[in-house]
Amino acid sequence: MAASLEAGRNCGGTFYLTPGRYRGTVIGSESWRVFVKLFRCISVSALVLGLLAAPALPQESGSKDQKKVRPTKIDASINKSWNGGTGTWNTGADWSPTGVPNNGGGNTYNVIIGTTSDTVSLDLNATISSLILGGASGLSILQNLANTTESLTINGPLTINSTGQLLFKNQSSLVVTGGGTNAGFMDLDGKSTANITGNFTNTGTVTTNDFNLGGPNQLTVTGSFTNSANSTLNIGVFNNTTDVATLGSLVNNGTVQVSTGATLNLTAQPAGITDVVAGSTFQIWGTMKAGAANAFAQLSSVEGNLELFNGQSTTITPGTGTLTVSNTGLFDLDGQTTATVSGNLTNSGTVATN
Repeated sequence: MAASLEAGRNCGGTFYLTPGRYRGTVIGSESWRVFVKLFRCISVSALVLGLLAAPALPQESGSKDQKKVRPTKIDASINKSWNGGTGTWNTGADWSPTGVPNNGGGNTYNVIIGTTSDTVSLDLNATISSLILGGASGLSILQNLANTTESLTINGPLTINSTGQLLFKNQSSLVVTGGGTNAGFMDLDGKSTANITGNFTNTGTVTTNDFNLGGPNQLTVTGSFTNSANSTLNIGVFNNTTDVATLGSLVNNGTVQVSTGATLNLTAQPAGITDVVAGSTFQIWGTMKAGAANAFAQLSSVEGNLELFNGQSTTITPGTGTLTVSNTGLFDLDGQTTATVSGNLTNSGTVATN
């Protein structure tokens, strides 16, 4: 691209010169911008002569138009561990190294709460990069400070080990952007919320309203929620809230309970639950949907336990044409609940009412 130099007011004309090398001096697009700033009115011939006669300038490595690049400051990632015992998040002396973990000022924090005895009360709105809750033994609790509304944002994964408990109450909120796992205990209570982006695997217990502080409480997982064998997902404990769990999809090998008044929505699993696998249990007092449809509308097989107590009417149209209850399966209707199978029913296990 040809560069141009305006000769200036009352000097007449525009001088064009292709960026290149003149007696060892590199003229590039950046150079022309410098010249334009320096010279308001200049003799074109003088400029050319000056360039031809000028000594060679020191060359930088790289392309002719290379700009000097200033080093980019890299944020420090700091591992921060709770020292143990009971205390508040905002007490710097309770952490090692000393200082309150809260992303900012060029620092990000990976937080570990996991000695043999920890009770940490969140008493500020904090942002961190990851959280590991629970150590090899003992009990580690993270909760909001009593009677206060707090928020914790984790720009990365959440890990709750078998010795960890995450208890958010009093309209507190949890935001996780990197998915997570729970092998311990997690509860939302008192109109609290958790929004988890990505997948979440539960090998422990996840509940809402377990302390009966009322709702609605809301649990959202945008990806797949995997409820492993011997684990529990219970939405709306005590049957007296309108709690909502919104999951992208659900894989259940454990126990899923939706209590009276509560709702479990599957947003990215249009066929819903087509197989109640061996060893798994669904106990539904509330509402469970896949999109706008009943979550069991396309159920084809029951090898585990399906217990519907919600007083609703369900039409089941098996994708295979036949609903099969195996010899390990239980299909039970109670509480004025009705089910209509649009197709065939083959029972080798137990189909019961009341």
